Formats: sequence, structure tokens, C-alpha cells
Amino acid sequence: MFRAGATLALAALVGCAANSEPAALCSGPVDDGVACTVDRCDPATGVVTHVPDDASCPPGQTCSPALGCVAPAAGCDALPPVAGTAIRLEPLSLGSFATALVDLGAPPGDAHRLFLVEQEGRIWLAVDGQRLATPYLDISGRVTSGGERGLFSLAFHPAFASNGKLYVNYTAVAGSGDVVVSEFTAPDPAGAAADPASERVLLTVEHSTYSNHNGGRVAFGPDGYLYVGVGDGGGGGDPFGSGQSTASLLGKLLRIDAASPAAPVPGNPFGTAVYHWGLRNPWRYSFDRLTGDLYIADVGQNAWEEVDFLAAGPGPAPPAGVNWGWNVMEGTHCYGATTCNQAGLALPVIEYGHDQGCSITGGFVYRGPVMPDLAAAGTYFYGEYCSGWVRSLQIAGGVATNPRQPFSGLGNVTSFGEDGCGELYVVTAAGISRLAPGP
Repeated sequence: MFRAGATLALAALVGCAANSEPAALCSGPVDDGVACTVDRCDPATGVVTHVPDDASCPPGQTCSPALGCVAPAAGCDALPPVAGTAIRLEPLSLGSFATALVDLGAPPGDAHRLFLVEQEGRIWLAVDGQRLATPYLDISGRVTSGGERGLFSLAFHPAFASNGKLYVNYTAVAGSGDVVVSEFTAPDPAGAAADPASERVLLTVEHSTYSNHNGGRVAFGPDGYLYVGVGDGGGGGDPFGSGQSTASLLGKLLRIDAASPAAPVPGNPFGTAVYHWGLRNPWRYSFDRLTGDLYIADVGQNAWEEVDFLAAGPGPAPPAGVNWGWNVMEGTHCYGATTCNQAGLALPVIEYGHDQGCSITGGFVYRGPVMPDLAAAGTYFYGEYCSGWVRSLQIAGGVATNPRQPFSGLGNVTSFGEDGCGELYVVTAAGISRLAPGP
């Protein structure tokens, strides 16, 4: 992780058209607060139901059990394109949060919703720029948070619209800070809440000794598997030797099958979840949604921050079995020595020293529909937690080109995010800004 109108009426019980709830012979409240739902209680059983009534909405609108009457959702193809590559940051007004925001995302193709990850253990939902009043998912009681610990990220199943499955990565109260990857299910994928009781733990990585270097991102790769970035276990200089130990799940990029997490994915090099090794703290990595290329921003020790790059192929994902060098190397430099054996190690595509920052935050290649010229250029954006800038680069022939620094003075850049259409956002501890056409 990094170092160091109208108010929408929410249903009191979301998704009750599909589920029912017992009431003591209709003695409890029946009205869910949503004007377009028909609220009934069966006097014989006490079961309360809330049935959407589209006919009660204005023409052209439908009734959502969570949001009330809503207009038909326009897709990503309805976003108007703007020519050129000039960019600016457009702040979003989503209110304040109790703890730092560390991630955002949305289901594939969803043009209206953003899901905001708060470090303490809550995920919030914003619909068309308006944040809902209650969390989409609250697991704060299961998360140990503070410093580099907390709820780190979320990922949506490629078929989320039909199965409602989403995935999170957090440090758990149980296990004194162990890294946990879990699946949750939303009873209504189009609704306003996931079920906290639906948790299915896919993976646990022991991480109780030190509180730092937890990694943090979960993401589905272009091959349909779930990837997990895990730090080296903390301390300084990798005291466990995790980075170069292929038997450890620390200091790794892992790849698992979300449907069968205990079975190693074919092609993983050691018959385990390990996909790549030799990483110190891959707080943020991403796949180019067009090419499948992999970018890993690995936080350095005392001197160098780095971006690792690996092109996709053969097949949709980048090759397995890459050793990124930690703790033999820090960036392109031998760590703690003047010479070292670099045989078999993959070196970063770009690095910068601690005269420019102290903790890199990886981002994404912009491929959104709003700025097609920028999308065609394949520009990767990344940031700096300590120095508060955002930089960009492009890859040509495996080499970083066209380095720029379009933004500075942003404060602590904790993460980046993509919405369901591929538009890009910068997340700081204080809030979120969208990458928008400039100037």
C-alpha cells in the first residue's frame, strides 16, 4: 500500500421483490420509502413484499426497488467523444469520508455507477454522481485498518450483471492482519447493496508479523482469472526473503480461479497461486484493457520507485513465471551491494529516485470512449503518494517513451480507478477527480 432535486429514496430493505422478510403478523413497518413500489404484508404469514410498479412512474421510466423511478440507462456508447489529447482533472463532489479513499471501480459496461472503497472497510455507491446514504458493503468489523492496513480494493466478476459477484482484498482482524481475498454477492446486481453475510474466503496469506507491505489490488485479467498483488511481508529489506522464495505467497503477483481457488491455475509456474515473484510491494498494478499488457508499480525501499511492464502473449495475458528482482534489485540497481547476479531478472521499464518522491502509485492505460485520441495513444498514468504528482508514459517496443507530468500538487495519490466504460479517475486521500478533456 502507500506509505506511510431530489434526494434518492433508499429502500429500507433492498431487493425485497425477490426476497421476503418475516414480520409479526404485519405489526411492523411495511412501507419501504420508495414511492413506486407496492408494499404488502400477508396477514396470515406476516411476510412483507415490495413489488416494483413501473406504471406508477412517468412515461419512459421504470421502478427500481433501490432508487425509485429512473430513466432507461444509457450505455457507454452514449458518452460524447471529444477530439484531442489535452487533459484536466475534474473533481467529483461525493462528500466526506471517515477514512481515506483507496480505490474505485464499476462493473464492466456500467455507465452510471461508481463504487468507492474506504480504507476502514466500507464500499460506497455513487449513482450518476450522487453518493447514496448507506454503504453498499460494510465489513469494517472484519478489517484491521490504519497505516498500510485496511480494505484495499474491489473487482467485479466479468459476469457481475448476471451473477452479482464481487471481490475484495483486505487485512483481517482474524489472523492479526493476514491478507484475505474474499468473494461477496449482491442479491440484485442492479441494486444498492451487497450481502455482508455472503462472504466466501478464496485466499488467506499469513501477514501477522509486520503491518506494512500488504500489496493490495485484486483484478480480473484478460484471461478471466483473478489476480492478487501481495507485498513481501513487511519490515525493511525483505527480512523473510519472501521476494525470491517461490514457495512463499508474499512478494508476489498471484493468479487464482475465483470459481475454484484451491486448484492451481494451469500455467502457473510452480503449481501454486504464484504467477510472478520478486516484488516488494505491488500496491497497484493493471492490465491494458485493449492489449492485455501488464503494468506493475512496485514501491521501493529507500532509493528507487519503479514501473514494471510485460507485454501480453502468447494468449490474452502476459507470460507467467517472471522474476521482477526484489530483493536482489531495487529498480535497476543492486540492493545493498555494488554488484549482484542479475541473471533471470526482469528490470523495470522506468524508475525514479527518492529525490522525486517516496512511494509510487500505479494507474492505468487510458482506453475510455470520451477521449479517443488519447485512448489511441495508449498512455499509462501513474502517481506519487508522497509528492502528489501524476505522470504518464507510453510504451514503444518495450521501452518507455513520451514521459510527461501533467498534474502536480494533488496531495497523497492513493490510487487510480476505471469506471465501467474505461474512463480514468485519480484517487487521493481527500477525494476523487476524473480525467477529462482539457484544457
